Formats: sequence, structure tokens, C-alpha cells
Amino acid sequence: MNSYIYIVKRNMIGETLLKLKVDRVPFQIDDIIYISGLDKVIHSRWKVTDRNDRFVALSKIPEDTVSIDFERVLSERFIERITLLTPKYLKILEKYFNHKIVIKPFYDVVSENNVENSVLEKLKNADLDIEVYMNSLINTYSGKTFSNNNFIIMKNYGVISFVCCDNDFFSNKKYLEEFKRSLSFGDDTYKLLSNSSMLTNDGINLNIGYKKYYIINTSKDKEKYLLLNKGIESSGRKNLFVVDDNIFIEALQEEIKQNNSIVVDDNKDYGIKQMLIPQYVNSKSIDISNRSSNIEFKPLDAYELDGNQKSVLTRMNTRTYIKAVAGSGKTIMLLAKAYEVAKANQDKEFLIICFNNKLADDIRIQASNTGKMISNLNVITFDKFIELNYSSFRGKTTAETFNTRRKMFVEMTRSGKIKKKYGGFFVDEMQQLNEDWIESLIACLDHNKYMVMAGDYYQQLQFNDEKEQDNDDEIIDSNERTDFYIGKYNFQKIVFDRNYRNTDIIVKTLNRMLKRIQSYIKLFGLKINDEELKFNIGNAIRIGNEPPIYIKTDSDKAEAKIIIDNIIMMLSEKLYTPNEILLVSPWGERSNIINYVEKELRNNGIEICNFKDSNLKKDGIRVGTIGKSIGLDFKAVIIFGTKMLKKSREEDFEFNDLEKLKNQKRSRKAEFIRYLKNIYVACSRARDTLIVIDDIKEESLISDFLKIIGE
Repeated sequence: MNSYIYIVKRNMIGETLLKLKVDRVPFQIDDIIYISGLDKVIHSRWKVTDRNDRFVALSKIPEDTVSIDFERVLSERFIERITLLTPKYLKILEKYFNHKIVIKPFYDVVSENNVENSVLEKLKNADLDIEVYMNSLINTYSGKTFSNNNFIIMKNYGVISFVCCDNDFFSNKKYLEEFKRSLSFGDDTYKLLSNSSMLTNDGINLNIGYKKYYIINTSKDKEKYLLLNKGIESSGRKNLFVVDDNIFIEALQEEIKQNNSIVVDDNKDYGIKQMLIPQYVNSKSIDISNRSSNIEFKPLDAYELDGNQKSVLTRMNTRTYIKAVAGSGKTIMLLAKAYEVAKANQDKEFLIICFNNKLADDIRIQASNTGKMISNLNVITFDKFIELNYSSFRGKTTAETFNTRRKMFVEMTRSGKIKKKYGGFFVDEMQQLNEDWIESLIACLDHNKYMVMAGDYYQQLQFNDEKEQDNDDEIIDSNERTDFYIGKYNFQKIVFDRNYRNTDIIVKTLNRMLKRIQSYIKLFGLKINDEELKFNIGNAIRIGNEPPIYIKTDSDKAEAKIIIDNIIMMLSEKLYTPNEILLVSPWGERSNIINYVEKELRNNGIEICNFKDSNLKKDGIRVGTIGKSIGLDFKAVIIFGTKMLKKSREEDFEFNDLEKLKNQKRSRKAEFIRYLKNIYVACSRARDTLIVIDDIKEESLISDFLKIIGE
């Protein structure tokens, strides 16, 4: 294995996969490549994961902290390559990999504020064991003198908040008076921290250390600062100080020297981030019945977005399409960006839009648990959005109601009859919406036409018999394109392949399913769009030791017993809670199996929560259809009732003979593909445990596909 420095002309922040022409680079599989920009600064570390006769594929190695042992990088087997660099480059590399400091979201933060840049540079050189978060808070003070609030987490102290000011208090009375007036607004950072049940015992006083610094640009000596700070202290603000950048660094060094014990444990660390940078943290907990006025930390279900996800957030400042695998955290990233944008533009209204009402429930719960509920950001389903704003038409059937409303919505937007304009939409599981609907949503936006969409065409459960589209078979190119069009509107495309939900064993199963689905698409000669032509292979983050289970049965009674036995085992031996288990079937019919299962479980004191009848706040084993579960995840998923998929819903045609299916009309072959996608979606809901019960008695192409789970 070799190690290289590779200089690229474009910004690599946010990228997770890089493809290079094989005749341009010497890289071999497992080589490590350090990516540098034209600024000669090392930005990231990559590993060669694939090489063929056309291209070399590099995958980014995620790093939250810049703390790699530089001596190891320069070990003997790498020395020949590294020493080809000039001493200047070596110095840059050494400096980058020796730093312990964490500056988030990125190490190479550059500010428009000169004082901020000076502070950042001195923080890097001081190499303190701290976490620095830049421009994370929107300052409610209306003046333009001060920068945004930034903050530092010191494990042995607490939180240091700092605001940088380009103007000199001592030379201009106007600025000093402006500063004094700003103090009357109170300390936003302190107020936010005191709203966390993890950081205060009485709702007022923090149980961690806290100080706030105003850092100004001046040449005055320390005595001037001492006098000013004494005056501030006498006014009752004991934890507020005015300093220059040098005094600020000295104060941090002294704080570290004086305190050796850990004040900020993991729970408090998350509590701080939950209040000050809620866009970066998440909680899937749904136990919100005993919520106090404070935000409560849920340690078992809470986590922070990693560096790769944060890097995607920084790129979502224009119209964006995130093409991501199942389990990549699409919903979490959309919620994070929606909160961030809505918080910064409180004069506009923003919506998170999804197709599934259970997913909408789930997003609301996550937003509530982590403090992302703000007045100008709402979560709504696509059909509810139409009903409330454009059409309340009711037909004889549910299908007629929704189909007519959608057509009316499209017609209204095309005729320019839309009055209310929104600041931006964040569309989750966008593959469930056709292009006309998305174009109509864009028409409801203000002049910026700001929209972020996330989706995966291999999780598309709706079938729209649209016009066939020509495409070439150049698989390598479809994910390399950096743009994506909806009508006349161009979206930047971000390909994201990390799977945070499923274990590596389940991800391997999902990848095999994707390959099988695409092989059928090619075999049938279906012409599909570019985004479906090249699917994302998921890269698992989590390691597991429990393989998915495939069980064949030919009896409803036996199937019900398998379900009951496994649920009881999960609750008693694996200690899963009922809310963490999903029992899912393809369609919504109330089967004899589920009636029997529900009765037996209740006899054992186990409740069931049916998706059709209740929302996610009710306790119990989750029971629902595949369509209702899209976008959600569970520790365990049991799939049953697969015989519902053995034949077409529209015609008496069974999917049991490949040659016969090849000769069917396009819509029939597409229906079969949709059935396979349904199975793929259901399997991808499982974090740790996946059990599939195949109850199709005859030979079936569906059974052949299900058997992948047991391989």
C-alpha cells in the first residue's frame, strides 16, 4: 500500500466518492490519498476502494477531528512517496495532522470578520484540547458591529461563548455605547443552555462553567481591558469579558491549566449541542408524554451528525438533489438544513414535505425532541399541502380524491393562480412524486426558487406510466454528472452512499437486492431515467453479527406462530421495546394472520400499534404496510404476507415464469419491478434484526428474490 498527495482544482468538501481516470493516476486498491486543493492545504483523506480498466474509485475516510499521527503517515513504507513533496508541503501536512483542535463544521473555516480569522489562526497554533464551533448561532442583536456568536466546549470547564468585533471600543464612543446597549438584551447563549434539563437543576443556573468573551481589534494594553471588565463586573455581569485575541487565548490556556477533572460528560456534551447547534444533533425517541418545559435529552436514541453529513449540509445553499442510499440519514439532513435556513430567514415560511403521513409524524417528533420546532418551519404531507391550500375536492373513492386534487394543483400552478409564496421547500422521499408535481411545488416558491430534495429511485413505491425515456448504457457516467433537472430548473446533485441505519450484514443483502433489480430492468429492456440507471451501492458504518433470516412456510397458522415466537424472543432476550419492532406486509388488507397475532400478543400483555389507526406516539408493536413505513426505521423488522405479491393486482397474471414475464407489456414488467422495490424498502427499515417469512406456496420469481435475504 502506498500513500500520495493529490491536488485537485475543485472544492472537495462534501464529496464522499471520487472517480479518476485510470490512465491519469498510479493508485492501486487500498492506497491512501491525501487530497489537497490549489491552496496547498490538505483537506481530506481517501482510500482506493475500486479499480478497473477505466477508472479508479476513491472513498472518503470520515474524520471529525484532525489528529492523525503524522509519524505513522511518514513511516518507512510511505517515505519514498511523501519525500517527493517539497519541505513547504511537508510542513503543511505535518501541521494539519498534528492538530488536536476540532473546528466545526470544518477545519479550514474562513470568516468575513478579520478578528474571527485572527482568533481562528491563534486557536490552531495554540493547539488546545477543545472543540470550536463557528457561526453556529444567529445573533438576535440587530446591529452590524458584532459577528455571530461562536462557542467552545471545554471538557474540563463547560462552554466559552465568544463574539468578535472588527471595531475598536476604546477609540470610538459610538461603538462602546452600542456594546453597552447590546448587553441589555441578555445573553442568548446562556438562555438557550438553561433550557436544557441536562444542563441545569433549577432552570436558571447552569451546572457547567460558562463565560462569554467579546474579542475586539485594538492595540490597547491589558490595563485598559482590566478597567473595562471591572466596570462590567460591578454591573452584575460576572461572566462577561472584553478582550483582544491574545488575552482570549491566554484565558483559555489558564482555564485548562486550572481544571483537571471532567465537567462535561457525554450527556452534557450532547445537551450543549442540542441547545446551541440543534441542526447537528438528532433523537429518534418518541416517549414525549412527560415533557417538562425544558428540552429533555434522550441518551439512548440521540446522536450527532458526522463530518460527512455536515459537509453535505454546507452545500445545500442552492437548489439541491441528494441522491442517497437507504439509511443515509436523508430525513435528518433535510430537517437540519430546514431548521438552519428557517432560523436565519424568520420573515419567510418554509415547509418539509413528504408523501407518507407516518414519516411526517416521525419528522415532527425528531424536531420536537431536539429543539428544531420554530414558528416558520412546518412539516406536512404533499396531499395535505394541496388540500389546505389549493383544493378540498372529495371524490367517491380515496384514489379519485387524491388524483383529482393533484391534477387541479398542477393546473392551478401552470395557469399562474398561486398567490402565497414560500421561502423554500425540503422534499423527502422525492422519488414518490412525479415531475409535474415537483414543478408545481417550485412554482409556489418565491423568486429564489429554493428547494432541497432527497430520494432514492430504488425506493420508489408509486408507479407512474410516464413516457419512456432514452438513455445510454454508460453506467459509470450517470452518478458523475453534477446536475439534475426538473423541467427547466437545474438542481445540483450530491451523491451520498453512507448507510448509518443498517448493519454491514444487512447492507450487503440490500446491495445484492439492488443488483438483482437492475439485472431484471436490463433483461426486460425497460427504459428508465438516468438516476435509476445507476444505483448507489451502500457503504455500511455499523458492524453487526446477526444475519438476516429467510423462512419458508405454507400455513397461515405456522406463519403467525413464527411471528409471535420471534416478537416474544426479541422483547425478552434482546430487550427490544415494542416500539422498536415493525411487523410489515405489502398491502393494507386486514388478514387472518394479523388478527390471530394481535390476539395472542395481547394475551401475553403486548400491545399493537396499527399505523392505519393511530400515530407514532402510541406504544406497541408497529404494524403497517410497506408504503406507510417508508422513511422510518426500527431495530427489528418482520416481513410477512408476501403471497400478496405473487401476482398482478390488476390482472390475473402470476409472477412465476421469467420467459412469460419477458413477453408481457411494459406496465406489467414495471409492476413486477415495483414489487421488488417494495421488498427492498421493507428490508431497509431494519437496523439490526431482519426476518422475512415467505408464504408463497408455488414456484415464484418473488420467492427467488426473497431468498437473497437468506444467502
